[in-house]
Amino acid sequence: MTCPLARAARVAMGLELLPPGGQPAGSDGVKVTGLSLRDALTALMALDPRYEWREFDGVVVVRPLLAWTQPDHPLSRDTGPARLENATVIDAVNYLQALLEPGLRFTAGRDRAVEAPRITVSTAGGTLLPLLNAIARSFGQLCWTYEELTERDTQFFGGRNHQIGLRLPTGEGQGFAFR
Repeated sequence: MTCPLARAARVAMGLELLPPGGQPAGSDGVKVTGLSLRDALTALMALDPRYEWREFDGVVVVRPLLAWTQPDHPLSRDTGPARLENATVIDAVNYLQALLEPGLRFTAGRDRAVEAPRITVSTAGGTLLPLLNAIARSFGQLCWTYEELTERDTQFFGGRNHQIGLRLPTGEGQGFAFR
């Protein structure tokens, strides 16, 4: 839903999907071509009132309504100070994975193509949600996604039951599962 909209609107966005197994909203869809971003988001939220969008530090974030108020939500995890310098989207993914999976070490440089977009992000501390937004805002048009994994996927990923993905408008990016 959001990444194609982020690409079309040329804005940074984040999307948290509802947990698997819930009832999908019944809809035939809605045409948003030609609408302002605000009107398009309002129309999309009307399709499924379990979601709400907010502008959060310059990033449009769509989340389940209840997720905004859950203090124990995975996106509410404390990250402490964070610093990425001259980082590609793959570096950002590796950094986040090392941050969320104790025992992993962050190693920059897997994707050092000259043409790869690069960012520098520095935060004094906070939670995962503002850090994801800082990364998305720094890239300009990055779309981040968060979802809880199904039981089958959780088993496949060795007990990791959450997933984060980062995607540029070019399609470049990747994700990872974490506990």
